[in-house]
This record gives sequence, C-alpha cells and structure tokens, in this order.
Amino acid sequence: HKELMEASLPGVFMKVCTFLRSPLKSVRMLTRDILKKIMRALGASYLSLLMDHLQSLLTRGFQVHVLAVTVHGVLDALREKLQPSDIENCLHNLLDVALNDIFGEITAEKENEKIAAHTPEAKPSAKSYLVLHIVARNIQDNCLLDLLMPFKEHLTRSHSRKVTLKIQDCFAKIVSGLVENAHISRESMLIFIYGTVSESIIDLLPGTQKRALSEQEKERMRRARPDCFIIQPAPRTRSGAVNKRVQSNAQANAHILIEFGLELLQIVLKRKKLVEVDYQPFLNPLLPLLRDALKSTHVRVVTFALKCFGAIWNDAYELPALQQQYLSDVVE
Repeated sequence: HKELMEASLPGVFMKVCTFLRSPLKSVRMLTRDILKKIMRALGASYLSLLMDHLQSLLTRGFQVHVLAVTVHGVLDALREKLQPSDIENCLHNLLDVALNDIFGEITAEKENEKIAAHTPEAKPSAKSYLVLHIVARNIQDNCLLDLLMPFKEHLTRSHSRKVTLKIQDCFAKIVSGLVENAHISRESMLIFIYGTVSESIIDLLPGTQKRALSEQEKERMRRARPDCFIIQPAPRTRSGAVNKRVQSNAQANAHILIEFGLELLQIVLKRKKLVEVDYQPFLNPLLPLLRDALKSTHVRVVTFALKCFGAIWNDAYELPALQQQYLSDVVE
C-alpha cells in the first residue's frame, strides 16, 4: 500500500498545486488548507517532493507571491513534525523561495497597492522571514554554512542600505531559530560563531584549500606586477582635495556578518546554553575578537561585544584571562 501511495503522490501533488494558479482568492485559500491537511497526514518527509512541484508550477506573475505564502503555511503546519533530514533534503529550494520573496524583483510589487488589492499574497508580510526561522530551528551543523553563504553573497554585492537592513532582519530570525535548535551541539555552534566573528567563514568550508600556482602562472603574475618605483599621483578633485579610498562592498558590509555572530553568541551566553559543556577552549579564542570589536566604528558591533562581556561576567564563567587582560578595555 505504501508503494502504491508513493507512486500516486506526484500526480496528487500536481493536481492539487495546479489550483494554486487560480485567479480566485477563495480557491487558493482552500487549496492551501487541503495541502496542509495532506502534509500533516503524510508527514514532513514528503516536503521535498511537494517543493519540487510547487516551484515547477508557480513560476510567474502573482504565482510567485502565492508560492512564498504557501511554503510558509506548509512549514508552519509541520512545525512540530519537522526533522533535520526533512529540511536538508530541500534546503536550497526553501532558501530560493524565501530569498526571492525578500530580495527578488517581486518585492517592488509588494509596494504597489493595486496589485496587493487583487492578490492578498502580495501584501508585505514577514512570512519569508519566518520560513528562515523555521529552517534555522531544524537543521544540523553540516548545513550552517549553506544557510549563511547566500546572505554573505548578498552583502558582497549589495549597493543598497535597504538591502542590508533586510539582511539584518533575516539574521535576527536566523539567530532566534539557531538558539532554539536542539540538533546542533554547543561546540559546533561556538566554532561557527568564531568563524563569523573572525570573518574566516570561508576557511570553515569543507574541502577548501588554496590552489597551488604553476610556474607559468607565477611568471605571468610577476610580469603583470607594476614597477614599484613609479609613484602614481594621488587623484584630486576640482577643489584640489585628495580623494579618500573608497571601501568595496565586501569591506563596507563586513560588520553585518560580525554583528550576526556577536548577537548569536550573546543570546547563547545569556540563556546559559554553555553550562553543561567544556566552554573554556571555545570561549577563550573569542575574547580577543570581542576586544577588537570594542574598537569598531559601528555602534551595533560595539554594543553586542559589550553585551557578550556582560553576559560572561553576570553568569560567572570561569575564564581567568578575562579578568586580567580585558577588564580595562571594557571599562575604557
């Protein structure tokens, strides 16, 4: 019976999901309710199959808004039944839907009142942010980098303050989900935090090694190197003032990733998640990074660093080096 059911499921999903393309609001709402009941009966292990059909059918126009709302509705209905394997099998699909809804071209339609009046799914909402919360709450440590890297890429390419604010909102939801996550060990969480705060997250990717250059490539690089004795004149404006060097986007937005790591660390410390583990080998390397964060020009970075120091002292973590080396920096 199970084999027969699994063989017929693609056809069932195809027929049901087709009704989500209907222009009638009542039909779409009823279809979403039916999908939720089907998934509750089948279980979360069939989430990946459903995501494939949803993404293949809802591809353009108002359907993209319907897709984002439907994905959130199904995940919320399965919230108590989700297992890490259920999310990991379709993690990239879920992230694609959420990121497209938050950062994609369809976001402009959410500000158009006429479109929102005809398509309630197009109204501004936090559903895609809540999808990120549910995802972060139900993954294992092997998916942490897969969850973070799309946002790191957006930070590198971003030219907009509006986009960076959205990324900060996404990180807030991810932090709250990771803190509630019962599938990630505290040791793995602290290693992940160290990677984000130290800006060495790329070094944590499995299998990443620096490629050795061949002799031809080295010779080509030597030839391309400019003469060090030729001093280029400093660029000047019409008034004669020297232009300051402009930071690239990767440098300008690097502090947002550091804020994410510090905020996660602060909540982990505040909720005493480290009481039952040997935290000293993991917290001691973080102390110099917290001290460096106190010298940042970004207020949120300094604030989270101070909150981390405060949480460490308030909860009486036994770190001998903390009192001796870092107290004066914090006081200053």
